Amino acid sequence: MERYNYQGNTDMSINDYISSNNKISENYLDDILEHPFIDNLSKNIPNKLHDIKVICYRINTLHKNPFIEVYLKGKDFISINQPIYVDNVPINGIKRIKGYINHTNHNYVFVQIRDNNEIDNWITLWDIIINNGAYGEKIDDNVVHLFKIYNSLFNLVKHNSVIPKPVVLYCSVHDTYLNYVSKNKSIQYCQNDDTSIINLHMEYKSGDNVRNICFVDDSEIENNLKNFSNEKYYILRDLSGCLQWIFKDNHLITSYTQ
Repeated sequence: MERYNYQGNTDMSINDYISSNNKISENYLDDILEHPFIDNLSKNIPNKLHDIKVICYRINTLHKNPFIEVYLKGKDFISINQPIYVDNVPINGIKRIKGYINHTNHNYVFVQIRDNNEIDNWITLWDIIINNGAYGEKIDDNVVHLFKIYNSLFNLVKHNSVIPKPVVLYCSVHDTYLNYVSKNKSIQYCQNDDTSIINLHMEYKSGDNVRNICFVDDSEIENNLKNFSNEKYYILRDLSGCLQWIFKDNHLITSYTQ
């Protein structure tokens, strides 16, 4: 086999060169973020479709962790009683119709939203399936039922693996901190003046005014604060049946005010 000098390598055959470039190509493809649910939707939306439920979604990012959010106005989907066009969807941003399903004789059209940084009415799968609402306001039962069946909408895939999804936790801070939280998306130093420790809980309590999106493993429970080592950024405690997450800092959290 004839040898070639490729970028200083004097011992690379043509087959070596092709193999090397294929691996580069495979690695590049592995880095692409995939959204299988949307990719497999039917694109053939009937022209005379009416009584449509519009499921608007976007891909958001928290500290380089991508995740899916859907838009619920009044805790339900947007309804349109006319042929579907992006101009009929009352949300800011770049809108693209991505596909369609018919479920229990109801029509659902999926619309991707880009360049929309608004906070209100955007929720995660955790809000829907676990909390069944946001800030204590319950989501319509039909929405919860739909996403229990079609929860794969929230699956993003990279390196042939489904990316972890965020959990949603709540807390309360004094009203004087709300502008700071809204601007910085952080509650560090807002709960206790003496420490940077952040305490969050899962179930919404009356008076909670901050909703926190967190990327954590929700299966580990460690009640002993002495084991809060330098390697651990958070622990999960069970306090008399109430789950509490304790964080050392906010690098796994983004915080929103109501």
